[in-house]
This record gives sequence, C-alpha cells and structure tokens, in this order.
Amino acid sequence: MTVDAPVALKMNLFLIQFLVYLCDGAALNGADWKTILGLVPNAESWIPMEWLRMSLDFLSTLAWPVVVLWVAFLFRNRLDGLIGRVSKVSAAGVSAEFEQEIANLNRSVHATSDEAARSHGDDSPSTGGVLQHSANATNGLPRSFLIEAREVADTSPTAAAVLGRIALELALDEREFPGSDPKRPKRPKRPSQHLDDLRPHIGDTVYRQSISALNLANKAAHGMAADLTAFGANQLLDTIEVLIKEISTT
Repeated sequence: MTVDAPVALKMNLFLIQFLVYLCDGAALNGADWKTILGLVPNAESWIPMEWLRMSLDFLSTLAWPVVVLWVAFLFRNRLDGLIGRVSKVSAAGVSAEFEQEIANLNRSVHATSDEAARSHGDDSPSTGGVLQHSANATNGLPRSFLIEAREVADTSPTAAAVLGRIALELALDEREFPGSDPKRPKRPKRPSQHLDDLRPHIGDTVYRQSISALNLANKAAHGMAADLTAFGANQLLDTIEVLIKEISTT
C-alpha cells in the first residue's frame, strides 16, 4: 500500500506533535482520545480510530523503556566512567577484605605453632621456617614449590598462591603416605580427604587452618580475590610454610 506525500507529511506532523504532547507531561493512560486526535486538524478523516487506539496503547507500553534507553545512550560516556569507578572501588574493597583474611589466618597459624613449640620446650617464636625443616620432614617437593613460589610472589602473586597450594597438597600426601608406602592409592586423593584422614594426628586446629589456607589459595588462583598483592601472596606462603611444618612434624 502506497501512502500519498500529503498523508505521510500529516502522519509525521501528528507523530511530532504527539511526542511534544508526551514531553509536556501528559498522562497517556488518562489522555482524552479526542484531545490527542485534535492535535492534527481533520485527523479523523484520514486516521482510523482503531489504528490510533492500537498505536497509542503500544506507545504507552514502550514510552518509559524508550526514554530510559535514550537517556542512557545520551549519557553513556558518563555512565561508563561511573561504572568503572564503582568497579575499582569494589575491587579494592574485595582485595582488602581478602588480604585481611590472610593476615588473620597467618596470626592464628603462628600462634598455634608457637604454642606447640612451647609445649615441647622451645620458646623461640615461629618464623615460617619450613624451608629449613622440610628437607627432613618431606621428600623435598613441597620445599621446591615453596622456593619457586617465593621467587615469583613479587611479579605474579596469583601464580605464587597456586604454587603454595600445590606445596601444601604435596605435604599432606607425603604425611599420609611417606616415600613409597604400599598403601598409597593409585588415584591421588583430594586435599580434603587427606585432611579428614590426618585429623586425628594433626589436631582440629591445624586441620581447620589448613582448610582455610587451601580455600584462600583457591580463591586467589581463580581470580575470586580481585588483585592479590605481593604482600598478601607472601603472607599466604608464610602461612602455608608454617602449616607444612606442623603437618610434617606431628
């Protein structure tokens, strides 16, 4: 169906005037159809009433979404900047909270280690010195991974957290099945399974602390901790070192 130029012009004029009517704050749902129709002279002669009602009902549904999208499009640059600033602030908050968890666990682990040392007649505070102890307590693999983790902690904290987790997993495996123990299963056990089996030997406190350390390292490895800093990574490695010492010597 073709539309004559005068009719198309009248339709465009009607739409423009109708949009002006909307912008003036008219309530579409309560608008008087004749008032709206009266915006264009002799509109009833060339606009079917049913078409008008259907069009206005459709426009009344789309009016607010269209306005919202239009405003968002106009201010998209400012909105992008605002979202970026909110994201940075949120990420910083997540990082600070995560590193506070690491610091709390680190203090708890050192306190447990110091208490255990005093019970054995050693009054010197723990210093995370599993690098010295691990050669005697394990087959050396945890020590190797910890050394490598320390080397990359400043440049790649996330990688250091992953290596620290591997070191703790290896220490758990070696503690339960030292050397070439014939009881070692062909299929490696999960760290949580090792901890469940070792719980009577290592105690409830070290058990819970080890689970926390594994969870924190896992969060860092999967990017759930936003930006892990080198300081946070080193604190986590220090925590893991002390835990390995406790696991290996109990």
